[in-house]
Amino acid sequence: DDNYLIKSYKDFKEASSKPNNKYKLETDLDFSSNKYYMLGSSYNTFSGTLNGNDKLISNVEINGNKVDYLGMIGYVNCGTIYGLNVKNIEINGYDNVGMFGYAKGTNATNRANIYAVRMVNEINSEGNPKVSITGNTSVGGLVGYTGPYITIKEIELDNIKIHGSSSSVGGLTGYLENDTTSIKVNN
Repeated sequence: DDNYLIKSYKDFKEASSKPNNKYKLETDLDFSSNKYYMLGSSYNTFSGTLNGNDKLISNVEINGNKVDYLGMIGYVNCGTIYGLNVKNIEINGYDNVGMFGYAKGTNATNRANIYAVRMVNEINSEGNPKVSITGNTSVGGLVGYTGPYITIKEIELDNIKIHGSSSSVGGLTGYLENDTTSIKVNN
């Protein structure tokens, strides 16, 4: 097995600087007392693999009011994310904002793959979700901007508040690029 094992907050922080490797979560990670370091950005895209191993990442807060490509993984470029459980996240960005800010593949054989991802959030005392994803345009619960050559399947999103102040806002994806022939969405 050539996966780098993420067993602690420190391991996750180190993974954020090497987004082209294969990672496997070995334990639940609660970020309520720690800063979250985003995997993949527009400058250092995530093209590796994150095997969530059915572990839970919880209490993530990302505030980048005027920052584009913001999410738990900001920019997925032919990367694969699967088996991940997420609870109670707060993401505030500008454009291309979601659990995964922007995701795309380059062709039919080099796809981005997001599957078996589950986000279930608590409700506060007023009856509102404790999680929110906020931005300007291309804001989505799973992916803010969905580019070509991406496979999305087996997704569960529950109790999410999504707000975009401009256009392209949606529950699963904020913006879906025209090339729908190369997009596969199954649930």
